Amino acid sequence: MADSNRTTLVVALAGIAATALVGLAGTGAAWVSARDDRAAQRSLARDERTYDRRVSVYLDAIDFAEGQKATLHRWLDPGLVVGKTDRKILFRADPPDRLASRLRAFGSPQAFAAFQETEKLAIPETALLVDDAGREFLVEDPDPHWAWNLRGYNRFKAQLLRFEDAIHHEVG
Repeated sequence: MADSNRTTLVVALAGIAATALVGLAGTGAAWVSARDDRAAQRSLARDERTYDRRVSVYLDAIDFAEGQKATLHRWLDPGLVVGKTDRKILFRADPPDRLASRLRAFGSPQAFAAFQETEKLAIPETALLVDDAGREFLVEDPDPHWAWNLRGYNRFKAQLLRFEDAIHHEVG
């Protein structure tokens, strides 16, 4: 009888130990799974915030470049010529610092390179005048051989389309 009680006690203790191990294993597995799930959710949320910032800066970059296109189109419009001194149009050769830094931080290397190439083609240097207040104007250059003309404008427009295509490819 003592042997039977001892066996029952051993079986009971083994059952309790097995139940405890299963409970600990289940708790540990649930904790690890929850931790991994939280990490995945944080990563998804971070990626979503980065995507939103990327889209925002891309829209700002497109707005800036499209504004340059409109200004350059207006500058090239022969209907605007009244006299050489009257043909002075406000222009911004360089993007705002905040736009450039946001584009560098959140944009892809391909989109940033396409934006830089667009900006490089947008500046008719021989026709750029800066006043004492630091404002930039496009003015008619009396030199008939100025480097940036309708052909330059068309190259700029084509590069702007490549930049927008690169963004659309990324953003979807």
